[in-house]
Amino acid sequence: METPFQLTLQKCAHLNQSPSEEFELQLRDYARQLSGGDLNALGSIYDHAGTRLLRYALFLVKDRTEADDIVQATMLKLARNPKKLVRSKHPVAYLFRILRNEAYSILYRRKPFEHCDVLPLVPARTSLNSDAWEVTEAVHEALAELPAIQAEVITLHLWENLTFREVAEITNESINTVTSRYRYGIEKLSKSLRSFDDSGQPAWKEIAVKLQVQG
Repeated sequence: METPFQLTLQKCAHLNQSPSEEFELQLRDYARQLSGGDLNALGSIYDHAGTRLLRYALFLVKDRTEADDIVQATMLKLARNPKKLVRSKHPVAYLFRILRNEAYSILYRRKPFEHCDVLPLVPARTSLNSDAWEVTEAVHEALAELPAIQAEVITLHLWENLTFREVAEITNESINTVTSRYRYGIEKLSKSLRSFDDSGQPAWKEIAVKLQVQG
């Protein structure tokens, strides 16, 4: 059963999300146009999904230049065979998995992938009131301390609005593994942010908005 903290976090994470079904239908339609020879459709796909792809790339590599390169490599790979996306049961997950594979080709050349900073861009202190800044800073620190495998699942499920099945497809893990990582990650966040659990709901809404603006 979901805790009040988890329900609050889920509610806040979904404030600024586009309807998943509508997003996927449009993405599939652009891919269908691309597979039919309309090269302009590749730009439409980038305009449609580029922000989400960049956000996920930043989550993985924490470097803007590398993240931009990863997104471009993802688009090029998609352009070579757009029919795969058209046929995919979960087109967003398929696109994210291409990006993840590209990102890991970079990560494997680096030091071991142990922790991720899911908020590479922290808002300036002057852009928030003191209470909102305090909670935002606490969320930033708590998420950054999670093991990467847990932070990734929480990010994809809550802020990218993907189902656990889609997350499993992206990460090449079983649904049981994905849900376990999510549950353990949420438990750790709840403990880290316990002081904000009862009285911080308005601040949580502001945090959700800030989490949508990464890069």
